[in-house]
Amino acid sequence: MACLRAAPVRGHRAMVPASSSWRPRQAAIRPHKERCLGLAFFAALRLRKQIRRACRVSIAGEDLNVTESRFCHGWSISQLREGYRYCADDILCAYLACKAAPEAKRMLDLGSGIGTIGLAWLAQNPGAACSMLEAQEVSVALCRRTLRQCQVEDVVDLRHGDLRDQSVLHVRRREKTKALGKNFDVVTANPPYFTSTCGNLPKNQQKAHCRHELRGGVLQFCSAAAHTMAPGASFCLIHATPRMSDVLAALERCRFAIRRRVDVLWRGNCKSVALVCSLGEPKGQPAAETLQVQEPDGRWSPAYLDICAEMGL
Repeated sequence: MACLRAAPVRGHRAMVPASSSWRPRQAAIRPHKERCLGLAFFAALRLRKQIRRACRVSIAGEDLNVTESRFCHGWSISQLREGYRYCADDILCAYLACKAAPEAKRMLDLGSGIGTIGLAWLAQNPGAACSMLEAQEVSVALCRRTLRQCQVEDVVDLRHGDLRDQSVLHVRRREKTKALGKNFDVVTANPPYFTSTCGNLPKNQQKAHCRHELRGGVLQFCSAAAHTMAPGASFCLIHATPRMSDVLAALERCRFAIRRRVDVLWRGNCKSVALVCSLGEPKGQPAAETLQVQEPDGRWSPAYLDICAEMGL
């Protein structure tokens, strides 16, 4: 006698032979499906670990975990998984630089970090030349990796140096090294937002130097910009709102005139301020514009999404 087993049929149990060609319905195979999904989940975890190991590369003599993040116009940008990562302020600074000098052919990004501002500007200005100056060795190495992947090494002049060093900005008499010069149509900067004594320094050295003024502050950035700008050039700067008194004092000392001011809001709070300046006698401050980046409910604002779309993000 054939062995019988139970099978669900139209809401009641029926007995069918084990040798029958009957196959269980979807409800009957759900435990098997859940088991397969569980196996797939753990397989994905193993693959993720493999990808992480594959992304560990030697940067500036250290074995670091590097991610390749999607950027503008199909490019990708190399960032440390546990280090500094580009943010909305970088994109807004590059956007304002494009609007301030739409015909610019030469651009300089001071304290360029991993190259976010310079690359975002370059993507909007094909045929132009971009220079970057960065003091951190690890950030320079990450930026070089990005430039190779994006195949723009020939149009980007990446310098490893401190903007406080006058020999970086001017010709070195002994070494005859080509200095940055004073002929840039637009200069950008996103300096560290905190003083060296404000709060606790991050353990990650890249984060610490990006966030805290360990190699000079906003005054040094403004001074370097003034020494590298061509006549009639624009200087685009973005900084934290609580530091605006320091920013305005530095701009006045370096004889910058503010042409445009944009207050950057996050969930209704003004967290940073973007400024477009030029060398010349100040003629009063322009009326402040406002840009909401993040809505009170946490969504990206339509205005910021339009900027990202225009920048190719």
